[in-house]
Amino acid sequence: MLLDIEYKGDSIGEDQIHMLNQVSKQVTFLKISDCNLSDVLIEQIDNIQHLTRIDLSNNQLGASAIDFLIKQPHLESANLNNTNITKEPLQQLLSQPGLKRVYVMNTKVTAEEIEDLRKTYEAIEIISQFQFEKVAEAKSVFAQEAKQ
Repeated sequence: MLLDIEYKGDSIGEDQIHMLNQVSKQVTFLKISDCNLSDVLIEQIDNIQHLTRIDLSNNQLGASAIDFLIKQPHLESANLNNTNITKEPLQQLLSQPGLKRVYVMNTKVTAEEIEDLRKTYEAIEIISQFQFEKVAEAKSVFAQEAKQ
């Protein structure tokens, strides 16, 4: 049995990390965003062998977050929006096999650095801004089709 875990508190501590470590072998998605997760605390999280997606956004994380992420053998997607990630650690993460997508809005990585990384790591989607597409006409999925 695999688990998706989302921490909903505004501040995470050692007790919560200890509880997470008790189920870490079953976790496939982990959302620990906007909870004051620190580099010290992320270093205490055990390797999560089935982790495919993680959301670490809105935390004051730096290179220690990348050190944690590169230990995850099945990681496909990482949300690092609003963190203190810089280019060099991000480049280490992008070098990991299996990674498909990384979100880096409002980080310490500059727009020029992101463009350079996109050229180097073309197979990985590096998302640094939201783009909205205009749709011709919105349809309700609940509206009934007229019967003919």
